[in-house]
Amino acid sequence: ITQRKGNITSSIATVSGTEIQKTPTANISNALAGRIPGILATTTNGRPGSGAYLRIRGKVSLNEPGPLVVIDGIVRNDDYGNINPEEVESISVLKDAAASAAYGARAAGGVILITTKRGKTGRPVMTYNGFTGTESPPEYPRLMNAYEYAITRNKAALNAGYDPDNPAQAGRFYSKSQLEDFKSGKVGTDWWKENFSDKGSLSQHNISVSGGSEQVRCYAILGYTGQQGLWDAYNYKRFNLRSNVDAKVNATLNMGINLEARRSVTNAAGLDAYSIFEHTVQTPPTLPAYTRSGKYNDLLMPHPIADITESGSNMQRDEVFQGTLFFEQQLRFITDGLSLKGTAAVVRRQYFQKLWRTPYFLYSEDAQGNITGTRSIGIGDQATTSLFEESRQFTNNSYNIALNYARASGKHEFTGLALYEQLEQNSNYFNASRRQFPTDQKDDFYASGPDQQNIDGRSAIDDARRSFVGILNYAYNARYLLNATMRYDGSYKFPPGKRWGLFPSISAGWRLSEEPFLKKAGAISDLKLRASTGVTGNDNVGAFQYLDEYNFSQGQVPGSFPPFYAPVIDNQPTIVLNNGVYANPNITWEKLKTTNFGLDATLLKGKLAVTFDYFLRTTSDMLWDRTRSVPATFGRSLPKENYAEMKSNGWEFILQHVGNIHTLKYDVSVQGTFANNKITRIDDPANGAAWEKRLGRPLGFSAGYRALGLF
Repeated sequence: ITQRKGNITSSIATVSGTEIQKTPTANISNALAGRIPGILATTTNGRPGSGAYLRIRGKVSLNEPGPLVVIDGIVRNDDYGNINPEEVESISVLKDAAASAAYGARAAGGVILITTKRGKTGRPVMTYNGFTGTESPPEYPRLMNAYEYAITRNKAALNAGYDPDNPAQAGRFYSKSQLEDFKSGKVGTDWWKENFSDKGSLSQHNISVSGGSEQVRCYAILGYTGQQGLWDAYNYKRFNLRSNVDAKVNATLNMGINLEARRSVTNAAGLDAYSIFEHTVQTPPTLPAYTRSGKYNDLLMPHPIADITESGSNMQRDEVFQGTLFFEQQLRFITDGLSLKGTAAVVRRQYFQKLWRTPYFLYSEDAQGNITGTRSIGIGDQATTSLFEESRQFTNNSYNIALNYARASGKHEFTGLALYEQLEQNSNYFNASRRQFPTDQKDDFYASGPDQQNIDGRSAIDDARRSFVGILNYAYNARYLLNATMRYDGSYKFPPGKRWGLFPSISAGWRLSEEPFLKKAGAISDLKLRASTGVTGNDNVGAFQYLDEYNFSQGQVPGSFPPFYAPVIDNQPTIVLNNGVYANPNITWEKLKTTNFGLDATLLKGKLAVTFDYFLRTTSDMLWDRTRSVPATFGRSLPKENYAEMKSNGWEFILQHVGNIHTLKYDVSVQGTFANNKITRIDDPANGAAWEKRLGRPLGFSAGYRALGLF
């Protein structure tokens, strides 16, 4: 259903694609923070191509659902952040139950709606858009230089009670001559400078075509994104292709097709970035990076530079194809304003990873440059070369059919929708690993040794659901507004009899600016009060917990890889059937009730706009296990149960001013968000310590000692 902005009674915020494109970023999720109130973004790493984890109005459940992402009407779970920013027309965020109830299941965390561009009538227009630039962190960590480190180590030795004048203890101290060499810069290594570039780079290039006639319109775009990290081995490349076609078949029938293809490749070192960073900041700056002959110096610990250049490679490739076919048939022969719309969509995703890990060598030399020692550094517990490959395939099919109605009669406006939706997703997974390669020059399985190999694979039903949706909107004299939504969802994760959930919502609005007593107020262009309440569902838990679960496990011969985790009889691995999750036949939906009060105002002939929202949320029947109160001696994995509860509240606002000074146009906005939560029911152990209890505390709180300082 399409509504005029003035008739919207729920909490919805929209940002245009033009605004998103002002932020140069490889991942579109990084461009949403700070542009939409209520969006809380967390960036957990700075790897090329990575994005932010988004929450809408904070946490809502122990089973963190995250926002539901819908692109051109199709639910997506294939990393939406990798969509090309240039193909985005607008992004809307649905924040309260009245707005997101239409999406029912999985909408407890809010909804992000992405609308892509479509063709415009007229002669085809080809456009190029691109940029190339550099990126750098706002701040680098300040590490000790060699002299500062040596002075501090000497102080530490003195504080520990060692005597520099005692020949037996003098080796614990740096000598005066060493300190002079460190101070002058003659000796020492700036490991950060050796390992990190000052700047990374980001480039994007797009070619698009838009145009067509009244009968057929098309928009197509081809885009490339490349991002280079602060380490040479780390980079990200992505190609995006999209084609949206709209056709007017006759006076009452419209059809269209959307096609999207995406391919991204991320390259990294064999050792993970966290370990490389850790080694960089922990390695003493008093040690030289290289021997006299230019080999990697044996530091008696992993070598930060060799971690990047010699530890192997990690390539991850992600390929996505999405196709949507849709139609809309006007049913004027029945009544004006009635139409039938149908959509069928497929999303196919294929992920592949190749992790090639190689140990590297460090050397010790004498003053003449002769090698006096060699040491091999492996990765983790791995002392030999290894290869790991993983392949995952996902296929998502969705279908919906909707009956729409829109009618105006005098001062009355009605719109309604009745929809049926079905979704299914299947996946296949396979991985293999081998060790003991005789050489690190060939990274293929056939070149490995005969032992220490592992193969795993499986297929699964990842999702299956059916839904019925009803929506009714009413407006009287463009002044009094009412919306009611009902969604009936069925999820395969729950048992028969508990599988379906009903999620209603209702919202109302009052446009005071249309009242006679305010209509002539010159300072008020638009003023609207909103209120809504409703329930959404969440089924973000493992499937089939209503059944007794059993797992197969096969032992490995002792000494093999991976280590054996099941019995080995007569030196042969044995397949064992283990108990899995204990069955809960009563498991069902957890529910999130949200109440929202809002105000929208446009003042001073459109120069000043204000939006304010206050919300209250209660998550009931929250699915969680009772591991805090049931002892581990129970002997089985505990299922999720509908017993926990949490409450949250908060507010958000945006204040925007637009204007001009002669020919200079400006747009200034200020926004803020506050969200607070606490757990109101949980299985705290009766005899547990007060500091470890969760009741009455925020979700995810951490406890620890208060530090008095450093001494």
